[in-house]
Amino acid sequence: PELRFGRRTYIGHACQFTVVDSVTIGDDVYVASQVMFLDSPGHPLDPTRRLAKLPPDPEQIRAVRVGNN
Repeated sequence: PELRFGRRTYIGHACQFTVVDSVTIGDDVYVASQVMFLDSPGHPLDPTRRLAKLPPDPEQIRAVRVGNN
């Protein structure tokens, strides 16, 4: 997993990050408090796969990218 922050970026209080692949925040970004960034739902959306305690399907994992400014 890769979590990257750009230069002069401000992250507010109590933000949450779930990173399975990657979350990238660009330069000069201001993120408000209590914002969540998730690149995965954390579990399969299919109930049968969830009950089997399997990981999320690969197509459910998608990189998050927030651009500059």
